[in-house]
Amino acid sequence: SYGNINGLLKYNNQTLEAQNFTLNFLSTQAGFSGTIDNLPAFVYNLSANRNANNVVLNVNGDLKLQTLNLSGLIDTYNKKNRSKNYVPKGKIDLREIVNMQGNINVDITKFIFRKFEFTNIKGNLQIAPGVIQANNIQMEAMEGDVKLNGKLTFGDDYSLNMAYDITASNLNVSKIFYQC
Repeated sequence: SYGNINGLLKYNNQTLEAQNFTLNFLSTQAGFSGTIDNLPAFVYNLSANRNANNVVLNVNGDLKLQTLNLSGLIDTYNKKNRSKNYVPKGKIDLREIVNMQGNINVDITKFIFRKFEFTNIKGNLQIAPGVIQANNIQMEAMEGDVKLNGKLTFGDDYSLNMAYDITASNLNVSKIFYQC
């Protein structure tokens, strides 16, 4: 479900400019200010062909999320939760969905994945097709502070390759064991 859609959108010559654009979807409140190039062609190719057909989505701006519940998003799209009449269109290649490039400043108040909970996440993501570079990401987790820099790469064999430098301080050992 979607709701509370608000903000200013301008579209000109394949560029969508968003100013204070906000919306709620799947229990997540999101806000974006910036530009997105090639959005109609990108969305059309993903929905009709299940691949981006070499259309690269260019995204630059600031993304703010109140609560991002990754477990809830995964559960929403879990095969077990689909009706018996659902006919899959084929396997989705994450490299197609992340066929993007750009620079995004992120500000996430709360991120949840299973028992993991991170708060006040701030930093920068540089995106290239199949690669997400995390720069100076800072957050609070397990009653301590975490800082990270690194790269997530989507492989040809549907693998995810991660290489991060992480500095964690003042973590609560009991919370570490509980969440892990």
